[in-house]
Amino acid sequence: MDNSLNLINDEFESEGIHLVCLNKGKVVGVGRLNIENETSVISQMAIEKSLQTHGIGTKIVKELIRYSKEKNIAKIELSARETAIAFYEKFDFLALGNKYPSNKTGIIHQKMVLKIE
Repeated sequence: MDNSLNLINDEFESEGIHLVCLNKGKVVGVGRLNIENETSVISQMAIEKSLQTHGIGTKIVKELIRYSKEKNIAKIELSARETAIAFYEKFDFLALGNKYPSNKTGIIHQKMVLKIE
């Protein structure tokens, strides 16, 4: 993608909490968490294609949920790619509203939310 830096370097980048998974010094997974008021927002999730289904994304999401609970956050929101909806449902995220194309990429997404108790 010619504009990949523009996609990740948005207005939330510098304030985000970033998780990076390394394997032999190579980045194999990433995730970002931003806190806005009493809501966490997960974004920029990406796992090396050949390592998807190896638990890296699960570890990242679990850690971002744990961190949010530690900070007494009431809910976590995210915009899941259509292909990742079932992945987030495993963590009890619920779909909200209709699917929509991303403003940045045009890829179909679904807003999802997890209420933390």
